[in-house]
Amino acid sequence: MGFVDYKIDTTKVVAEITVKSKKAYEDIKTATALAGKNTEASAKGFAPVDTGRLQFSITYNFWYNSKEIHAAVTSPVLSPEGAPYGYFQEFGTRYIAGTPHLRPAFNANYLKWLSDLERV
Repeated sequence: MGFVDYKIDTTKVVAEITVKSKKAYEDIKTATALAGKNTEASAKGFAPVDTGRLQFSITYNFWYNSKEIHAAVTSPVLSPEGAPYGYFQEFGTRYIAGTPHLRPAFNANYLKWLSDLERV
């Protein structure tokens, strides 16, 4: 009995998958970065304005690695006493009602982000 050796050249297929995967990864990065920027802009629009410190403190951060893509919008400003002012404005305290700015901003941009991801 002879030895039979089958070889299939997958170089082209693997290259196509790699290109498609890289494109999909880049498209997901782009959609997520845009969603973060849009959410930051929306949050600044929803934020209550007294001195403008809260609006000015709202920031967008975007980072990624080979397995994860992240976008975060935060309002880390503190009151003069060191209290988390952005948190208290978002959720309120026992003395004041909240003025949500981050949650409405997220809700305003979430469906667009999902739609962008579905196209990838």
